[in-house]
Amino acid sequence: GHGRPDRRILYARGRLTVWTPGSPIETLNDLQHPQFERIALANPDHAPYGLAAKEALITEDLWEKLQPRIVFGNNILDTLRIARSGNADAAVIALSLALAETRGSWIILDEHLHQPIDQAVMVSSHSRHPEAAWKFIETMNSPAGRAIMRRYGFVLPGEALDVSQMPDQGNE
Repeated sequence: GHGRPDRRILYARGRLTVWTPGSPIETLNDLQHPQFERIALANPDHAPYGLAAKEALITEDLWEKLQPRIVFGNNILDTLRIARSGNADAAVIALSLALAETRGSWIILDEHLHQPIDQAVMVSSHSRHPEAAWKFIETMNSPAGRAIMRRYGFVLPGEALDVSQMPDQGNE
């Protein structure tokens, strides 16, 4: 109730990856292998990336099989932290986080395995500086802002993910 829904602007669509600090994987089904004793996901009850991860596992008929091994992070960054610390052998995380990792390996999940992870912005009706907020949104949607979003693995409205621009998925 603090923003006008008609002023909501879609700026990006997130993508999911499976990131592993150790053993690389080739497909989502590889998570069934015994070396993946614990698999981290953001809590699907309140985290959009976690809900998408759960949907992908359900689509691939893996949710019931893997559920005893799943550990939940509070959010997508916490999920990566769990795997980074060694408390999970794999994590289903945002592509933007996987791209920022200097170790480990990752695969991009097929976007058709889950509902889109659309990311939108709007200016709060309680903003003390709505003009500055709108300038920020304009900057995000400018060619320079869109280039930054692409570099971090976001799919932009009207575009498809260009995997040729991504570093090697086995980025160890």
